[in-house]
Amino acid sequence: LLWVIPSRTERVRLRGAAQPASPPRTGSSAQYGGGYAGGGGRLGGSAEAESEAALSKEAAMAAATVAEEAMWTDVTRYSAVGLLKMGSKHLFLATPRGGGHLKECTPMCCLDFYVLSDTQRQGVGRRLFEAMLEVTGARPDTLAYDRPSPKLRGFLRKHYGLANEVSQTNNFCVFEPFFRTGAIETDRGGPRRQQALAPAQPAFSAGSRRPF
Repeated sequence: LLWVIPSRTERVRLRGAAQPASPPRTGSSAQYGGGYAGGGGRLGGSAEAESEAALSKEAAMAAATVAEEAMWTDVTRYSAVGLLKMGSKHLFLATPRGGGHLKECTPMCCLDFYVLSDTQRQGVGRRLFEAMLEVTGARPDTLAYDRPSPKLRGFLRKHYGLANEVSQTNNFCVFEPFFRTGAIETDRGGPRRQQALAPAQPAFSAGSRRPF
C-alpha cells in the first residue's frame, strides 16, 4: 500500500491535439481596398466595414482561444509519503511457554513500513496502517512483523497496546496475543523431538488377494 498526497498541478497539452487555426488577418489594404487616390481622398471601405472587420477579428481570436483551452488540461501530480508492504510467510515461531516448542503457521506479515521523515508525526502512518487493517480484515495482534524498527515497536505499543514481545530467532516479531488468536496451525514440539517416521504398512499381506 502507498499513501500519496498531491504535490503540484501542471498544465499539460492533450496528446494528439492539433494546433488551432490562426485568426484571419484584418486591416490590410488588399482586404478592404485601402489606399489613396489623387487628392488625398480615401477609397473603398467605410466605418461600418471597419467595425465589422474588428468584430470578426475578435470573434476569430475568441474561437481560437476556446479551441486552445480545450487542448490543455490540469494534471495533479502526487508524491508517495508512506509505504506499507504486506504478505503471507510460512514461519516456525517459538511459543511463550518456551522449552523449544515451535508453532508452524502462515500469518499475514508486515514486511516493510516506512513514512518519509518530513511527514512523520502527522498521522500518515496511522491512517496507512488502519487502511491496511480494513482491506485485509486483520488485527494488529494477528500479524508477524519482519525486523521491526524501534519506531515501529513504539508505534504498536502506543496505538495498539502491543508490548509483550515473544523472542524469535528468525528476525520476525510476534506478541503474546498472537498465540491466542487461532492463527496457529501445528505444534512442532521441541527442537530435540525425534522426527523419524514409522515404516509404512503394506496395503495388503502377501497371501491376501488385492481387492477390486
